[in-house]
Amino acid sequence: MDNAGVLGRYRTAQKILDGLMSKSAVINDSVLPHWIDDTDIFWYKRDLEIGTDWWLVDAKTGSRNIAFDRGILARALGKSLDQSLTANDLDILVTDITLSPIQVCFEAFNKSWIFYPDRKVCHEKDSIDYPNSIASPNGKKAIFLKKHNIWIRDIATGDEYALTKNGSQDCEYGKVVFPMGTSRIPFEALWSPDSRYVLSYRLDQREVKSRNVLYPVFQDDEIVSTITNYKKAYPGDIAIESYRFVVIDLVEGQIHEVMVPPIPVFGAAVEYFSVDKFGWWGADSEVAYIIGMERGAKTASVIAIDPC
Repeated sequence: MDNAGVLGRYRTAQKILDGLMSKSAVINDSVLPHWIDDTDIFWYKRDLEIGTDWWLVDAKTGSRNIAFDRGILARALGKSLDQSLTANDLDILVTDITLSPIQVCFEAFNKSWIFYPDRKVCHEKDSIDYPNSIASPNGKKAIFLKKHNIWIRDIATGDEYALTKNGSQDCEYGKVVFPMGTSRIPFEALWSPDSRYVLSYRLDQREVKSRNVLYPVFQDDEIVSTITNYKKAYPGDIAIESYRFVVIDLVEGQIHEVMVPPIPVFGAAVEYFSVDKFGWWGADSEVAYIIGMERGAKTASVIAIDPC
């Protein structure tokens, strides 16, 4: 089954768990929490006599607040669809809510959308989800990897240009080390909440030894072999992969090298920002933080970065 089929099954299950089968008897008989990343906050939906509300709960403090104004979402969605919608007209499936700032991912009218409550706008998700790209928090820009460098695209006009120019095959921006030469190369970068800065790195493999791997491949009911070349440091090697961090200022058009020694790669397939959360921005966008480790991952440090 492909990813779309699996996703469809999960969403069907979510509708059932939300109480779709029992609403005629009782509503809100249980809470289905959706935890937000590794925080103490979750969101859930609460059905009303007419319509639905979505709430944010801080499990640590016990506080509860409306996640977003459904009336504002309805008007923003109506504007994108060029039709008039009210809160009571909403028939949406919220699939995700993120913080700093709040963004609401949902499905409606057979399309996927992102709602930005702070700007009171909705964007069709396909319009900002370019392959291997990361949209800015304000929904106006998208950064992506091209020819080993970070590029940026204006979502409204489609104009694009390179933000960096010194990336190369062996010193590529946003690259993740994946052993055995796999072709998957996620793009690792982190927008500041105010959409002004981009935090990323170059993965420096210039002095790392090349390795050959022999793969068995099935072809015409026979097993044949193919050789793949990749770079990877082994224990005892002097030259190892390292991260060289940068902050890109989109307002000033400048690239600031983070003034710390290159941080050695301390694990295979480390997805620095997107999965492993080894970097983050302060809510005010004035400071970024990264976690660095010595070779062997015996000592860790938290490094504060001034983007200016």
